[in-house]
Amino acid sequence: MDELEPRAPEQRPPSPPTPGERYFEPGRQTPRIPAEEIGPYRTRPLHPSKGDQRMATASLVLGIVAAVTWWIPFVGVLVALGGMLTGARSRREGAGRSAVAGLVLSVIAFVAGGIITTLVLIGGLIGLATGPG
Repeated sequence: MDELEPRAPEQRPPSPPTPGERYFEPGRQTPRIPAEEIGPYRTRPLHPSKGDQRMATASLVLGIVAAVTWWIPFVGVLVALGGMLTGARSRREGAGRSAVAGLVLSVIAFVAGGIITTLVLIGGLIGLATGPG
């Protein structure tokens, strides 16, 4: 019969807060703010997942390779393009500094490789137009 007896008011669990109401949890100094008040802003995890880190590392490696091969027509541009795509994707997913470094290296190599590739194409077209010798 003890189960059917009503509880004393101090033993009842606290009622859930109404929407928009701030409330204190036991042992907590600051109020808990409801999710509706925080807003619609997307938050990122503090630590990116392993997949994000791998993508950022791939971007960094492709950026380094692109920085070394930028002077080879077409090759440097293609490698830099891959580094830019992986860097942008991993940066969007929350990866850190290695994604930014790979992205920056890839952009620089893409611009330099694009200039070299353009010069080679122009030189080839001029050579074809003027003929041998």
